[in-house]
Amino acid sequence: MVFIAIIVYVFVALILAAEFSEVASEKGYTSNKYYWICLLLGIAGYILVCALPDRGNRNNSITPAISDELPDL
Repeated sequence: MVFIAIIVYVFVALILAAEFSEVASEKGYTSNKYYWICLLLGIAGYILVCALPDRGNRNNSITPAISDELPDL
């Protein structure tokens, strides 16, 4: 029973580390070290990735473009 729990823990840790590595990548940190930090440090690694500042390298497609034209009524 303990063996199955260890396998499940390792499987969940691998998935979480990959997800948090993707979060770090979206924030502009493309290094593979964030995967290993999350995998080896667990919750401390997750907190570290959450605390990373956004480098602002992505396009903000949510914000509409500002134009000088008035809308048609």
